[in-house]
Amino acid sequence: MEFKLTAEVFKNGETIPVEYTCQGKDISPALNWNGIPAKAKSLVLIMEDPDAPDPKAPKITWIHWVLYNIPVSSSGLKKDAEKNGLPKGTLEGLNSWGKTSRSEERRVGKECRSRWSPYH
Repeated sequence: MEFKLTAEVFKNGETIPVEYTCQGKDISPALNWNGIPAKAKSLVLIMEDPDAPDPKAPKITWIHWVLYNIPVSSSGLKKDAEKNGLPKGTLEGLNSWGKTSRSEERRVGKECRSRWSPYH
């Protein structure tokens, strides 16, 4: 079986609903995965923005969130995972702000990309 990652509220290539952006609640969407390779020991999830800071003139790939040591027994993340809990044992790595979570990113005053819509 091939590994597959899906979001409950949008499909690959679709606009991210505003609730999950800094113009909305700025929370993580529920994510589901399946098809984990049999020999996998843990999972890593990196949420990146390849056309930051401006989709019309991308300069860098911005890393918003890094999760690692995700147990292979997990099947996804709950909506607003920071508030509702990460799978037991999951650790957070540094994002492009040098912080360990999306909430930390917000606390250091990240710019809301409202002028660059739609979100993707």
